[in-house]
Amino acid sequence: MNEIILNANTLPEPLFELVGADKVRISKSDGTIIMTPVNEEIDYIEELYGSCAGSVLTVEKFLEWTREDWEIDE
Repeated sequence: MNEIILNANTLPEPLFELVGADKVRISKSDGTIIMTPVNEEIDYIEELYGSCAGSVLTVEKFLEWTREDWEIDE
């Protein structure tokens, strides 16, 4: 299983108090679930993977395409 990062305040109150951070990294190893407090800032953009990873598509270009679609639909 890959690691996931959760907002710590989504955890039950006793676990939230034990974590002591705003975010928690959860991983599983040999049937053991490991929760580690995350104190550093996470660059989510750097960790994005998928069909647009490394793409030259910009937000501006996407919005332009969306406007063109709206105009066609009208």
